[in-house]
Amino acid sequence: MIALTLFNLYFAMVMEQWRIRCREFRVDVMYKCGGKLVGERTRRPLKVKATELLFADDDAAVSVDRNTMERAAEKLEKVIKAWGLTLSVGKTKLLVAGALGTEDEARPIMLEGGEVECVTNFKYLGSVLEANGGVGMDVGERIAKAARAFGALKGLIFNNSNLSYKTKKMVYKAVVLGVLLYGSETWTTKRDATKKMKPFHNRCLRQIVGITSAQQRTELISSVQVAYQFGMEESLEDIVIARRLRWLGHLARMDDHRLPKKKLFGWLPQRRPAHGTRMRWRDCVRKDLNRFNIDDRKWYQLAQDRSGWRRSCRTGLEDVTSSTATTVLNTVFHTCPSSPLILCHSSLYK
Repeated sequence: MIALTLFNLYFAMVMEQWRIRCREFRVDVMYKCGGKLVGERTRRPLKVKATELLFADDDAAVSVDRNTMERAAEKLEKVIKAWGLTLSVGKTKLLVAGALGTEDEARPIMLEGGEVECVTNFKYLGSVLEANGGVGMDVGERIAKAARAFGALKGLIFNNSNLSYKTKKMVYKAVVLGVLLYGSETWTTKRDATKKMKPFHNRCLRQIVGITSAQQRTELISSVQVAYQFGMEESLEDIVIARRLRWLGHLARMDDHRLPKKKLFGWLPQRRPAHGTRMRWRDCVRKDLNRFNIDDRKWYQLAQDRSGWRRSCRTGLEDVTSSTATTVLNTVFHTCPSSPLILCHSSLYK
């Protein structure tokens, strides 16, 4: 533990020396921590100069043009070598984010230790970052890992008739959903991403309950009914929304000098393109607030109370889930008015 701390301090000094030599290397971000998620381009905004994002010994440098990035990479290699360390060129990648750049921008950066390859996606801290800002590849990676986690516990836990649904639900949420939704707090999810996760989630619940896909089709059992029988009425989309809002509250409670909070309320000085701009994370969060009936004009004040904010997120999830369950119950009772939900289909007996 002491060795890790000492190395982090040593690496921080290396990066400080690099920043001194690369004063022109930065991305200017305007910001104003006023609680408004959009439309806060007001008078006298503050400015932060972002140079890199650090996590342990991982460093993600950011720049707005290629020439500056090349010079910064060359100086970084020299500084690291002067401090007795070695830059792993093979693990270092160049990613041009945003709109498709020119062929010149996509060229590798040549260093003394080799060339830094230009890629369209890169795995960083367990998540896949894409040049276009999408989450499709990351979602696919999460599904594959969650499938392996489910398969490893299938015979021991989920198909064990001696365990109750309550126990299986706790394990499923902690392990399978924990792997599936890792990093989902930062996703700017669209319907295509949710559509990828839903079949996997529904398949897992169907196998736990003991219903085959053929039975589900022939007996007209909806996926919502299967989830209701398992005791997990909340939808996967709403679970992601709740996680995203809890992370929003965490950002709001940070001190104003913290970089993540500045980025939350920040914007680039350049104008956004007028044609079909991509949805930003905070645009997605505004929709989440509306779905959970949280006033987007008062959310910032509510988020300062950690327990109160978590209670608001939990209440919002429960209300949305209850509304969905009521709709399903009405549909089932209309089809099978004399029997409760779990008795309408023989496959749902347990």
